[in-house]
Amino acid sequence: MQIVQVPSVPLVKVVFMHLDRPFYTEWDFWVSVFTLVLAVGTLWLAFETRGMRKSADQGMRVMETHAAISARAAEVSAQATRAMAEIGQRPWISLKWLRVLSEITPLTPVVRLGLTFLNSGVTPAQHLLANVYSLVTADPFPDAPAYIRAPGVEPFSVTIPPKEEKRVFTDITLDRSDALSIINQQKRLYVYGVATYDDAFGNSHPTKWCCIYHGGINDTSNFMIADKHNSIE
Repeated sequence: MQIVQVPSVPLVKVVFMHLDRPFYTEWDFWVSVFTLVLAVGTLWLAFETRGMRKSADQGMRVMETHAAISARAAEVSAQATRAMAEIGQRPWISLKWLRVLSEITPLTPVVRLGLTFLNSGVTPAQHLLANVYSLVTADPFPDAPAYIRAPGVEPFSVTIPPKEEKRVFTDITLDRSDALSIINQQKRLYVYGVATYDDAFGNSHPTKWCCIYHGGINDTSNFMIADKHNSIE
């Protein structure tokens, strides 16, 4: 039997033989490096995407707020424009004059009144409905008169074209003592009322009036405007 002798190799040389080639020439090294870079890039991209989404959401909320404010401003502007147009185009009703057409005596319980309404607007006053009331008292006219339909006074309804006037007639009933008090100037006769009418825009408007009678009939009727209750809306 022949014995073959193996040449002895130093242990250090055996261990480090595989280091003869640099590590960066190994394929596994670069695969690990690229994987790490890809992972870092993915994390960065996810972070940036999340930030962009938050910024986009915040921007959308800001835009929605501005859009709501702009829409509200446009609505207010449109309402103001419409209101100005309606004010310029609507009818305006006022009581031009009031006349007592029959003499007030203790023997005449019914007194005939004539009223003239003027439309100073540029569109017709439609369905004008007026109720006329009377009050005989020595006291000042009340701040809040009662608008209860007076006995014997019938409401009337008319349409008044623009820049025109309309004369209407109605009756009030006085008892003997009130008539005597008016004639003797112990009490004052207040003639008041409310006229409501519609405009072309579908709105209803009231006109209130109150006059104090100081004597006379027909064109000599002497009425003064009371310091309360007169208004045009």
